[in-house]
Amino acid sequence: MLDTFRKRPQYLAILLLFFCAYSFTFTPQALAANSQVRQKLTNPLLRYIRFKELRPFKNKIEQLIQQETAAGQCQDVAVYFRSLTNGIWMGINERKKFAPASLLKVPVMMAYFKDAEKNPNLLSTKVAFSFTFNPDAQYIKAAPNKNLKNEYTIDELIQIMIEKSDNEAALFLQRYEPMSQVVKKTFNQLGLPEITYAPGDTVGIRTYSGFFRMLYNASYLDIGMSEKALHYLSRSEYRGGIVAGVPKNITVAHKFGERRLKEGQTVQLHDAGIIYHPRNPYILGVMTKGDNLEELAGVIARISSLVYKEVDSQYQAGFELLDQ
Repeated sequence: MLDTFRKRPQYLAILLLFFCAYSFTFTPQALAANSQVRQKLTNPLLRYIRFKELRPFKNKIEQLIQQETAAGQCQDVAVYFRSLTNGIWMGINERKKFAPASLLKVPVMMAYFKDAEKNPNLLSTKVAFSFTFNPDAQYIKAAPNKNLKNEYTIDELIQIMIEKSDNEAALFLQRYEPMSQVVKKTFNQLGLPEITYAPGDTVGIRTYSGFFRMLYNASYLDIGMSEKALHYLSRSEYRGGIVAGVPKNITVAHKFGERRLKEGQTVQLHDAGIIYHPRNPYILGVMTKGDNLEELAGVIARISSLVYKEVDSQYQAGFELLDQ
């Protein structure tokens, strides 16, 4: 046992941390103060912590959507909210399917990062690649790529795909022969339809928002890869939608998606991610349909603003420690 601790001191650190937590939590005074109630089925942490629930505000979101629809700003809206502190969630049309478009770049990234956990050289692999700068490829455009070259690492292309929502990088990564079957397998594992480029509404906001919960809890990727993924998402250059509805000092790890087929046809704009409220981080996803992308961005921003203000006004503390 001692030899194990000498060779792997992190085990000793974990043991000491557990001992300190155990000693702090299960004091005789604490046990005595709560000994009158014998808990079998309720959360054992209730002996020491009182959780605070958010008061429902779904009706306020519904009223806002009705106002936006009546004003002609949108035709269809779906919303999903989930507190990452205590798991409370609410949805409006959360199972209704929309065209995911660029939202699918997140599971593509997850496929690569998952494979990189057992193949650490994957992300540093260099591949021949050049940008063509098709002006019609995207309607919401990021800043031009700098330091252009003819060879990139896989990791660089993933970063460009997420931060700039670059379609060319995404298409390359989806079709890159050594990884194409891995991407398909990952989509199947995550309950997503196989990637096709035909128009169609295939994903609901509740399903899609679950990817951000997986990343936040590191339940699909390991902690290192989950951190890396969320870091790239937090550097998204798109500052409309959800980001426009929260204070500028608040970190948002998010991904937007747009679908516009031809002039005069219905367009779609979606945005989903984690809003790192200092006392109650939460997931918010919004999918929209309408006539104008700018108007839809405004609808998403106003929903985001309403949600943030509700969380901020209610959630002065996610929980309180009980005096023992």
